[in-house]
Amino acid sequence: MATVTFDALKFVETLESTGIDRKQAEAFAKAVRHSQEEALADFAKTAQEASVRAISEVDSKTEKALIKLEAKFDKRFSETDAKIDRLEQRLDMRIDSIRKDIIIWLGGLLIGGFVMLGGMLVKLLP
Repeated sequence: MATVTFDALKFVETLESTGIDRKQAEAFAKAVRHSQEEALADFAKTAQEASVRAISEVDSKTEKALIKLEAKFDKRFSETDAKIDRLEQRLDMRIDSIRKDIIIWLGGLLIGGFVMLGGMLVKLLP
């Protein structure tokens, strides 16, 4: 806790110079010091409570901001997941189409090969 400098001896001497006796001046000095200590303690307590409230407000605002940010990220991830799913479906459709084209092409080659082989056999056989 912070302290305020209080020169009790100077205070007592000042009071004595105005005609107040030493015991009363010392009592006044103790009363003033005690009053200052209480005021400082109250000030420190008030400052601490204000700091706690400020920190609590910051924490609350931070938590709300994080919740909003999390919602934005969740939305973005959901949108990205949906895009990826659509791309996967399109890719699967293209792969299926290419697979069919290859099967048709290979089938045509096989048929053409058999026809050619058959024609060669017909020519070779008497």
